[in-house]
Amino acid sequence: MSSVTLLSVEDVANTIEYASANMNEHGWSHEAFKSTQVRLTHLERDGVVLGSGERAKNERPKRAFNTEVRFRLVVQPHMTNSFGTMHGGCMATCIDTLSSYLIALHSSMEVGQPWLTFGVTQSLSVQYLAPGNVGKWLEFVSTPMSVGKSLAVICTDVYELEGENGGRTRRIATSQHAKVDVSGRLSKI
Repeated sequence: MSSVTLLSVEDVANTIEYASANMNEHGWSHEAFKSTQVRLTHLERDGVVLGSGERAKNERPKRAFNTEVRFRLVVQPHMTNSFGTMHGGCMATCIDTLSSYLIALHSSMEVGQPWLTFGVTQSLSVQYLAPGNVGKWLEFVSTPMSVGKSLAVICTDVYELEGENGGRTRRIATSQHAKVDVSGRLSKI
């Protein structure tokens, strides 16, 4: 049996923070997220929640079963379409980027092991249910449908909130995101 263990929940939060802070400044994701603060509000693996003490800091299981990541952000004017609501492409970019961070809960971040990176998108399907209005806070909730050694499928629901710390008022988008692990191919690039 493998002795490789996954990152602790706290280490995953640090990995997400590092990845977010080091986005390519000329890339599309950077443009989508500029001048808006993205907040990681919930990170959980098999009942261990970020900020819940020693288990979040030290527990490194060999496998993850139930995981969830949540982010909040406010819709900015540069994210809008000609109707003044969040552009569908911007929404898809936010879902693509934020749901990818769920992968870290299933990773050891060790060379030679699956999911050394957040992978690449194979497909992303987004159903837009309602507009995202400028100034409104949104919550992105991502859970895995399946995470294997080379393919992950992540479901994300996007909710409009009553305010920065408020409850959900309505679901405005839902998506399925397929990711392919490219860790084994990095040496060939």
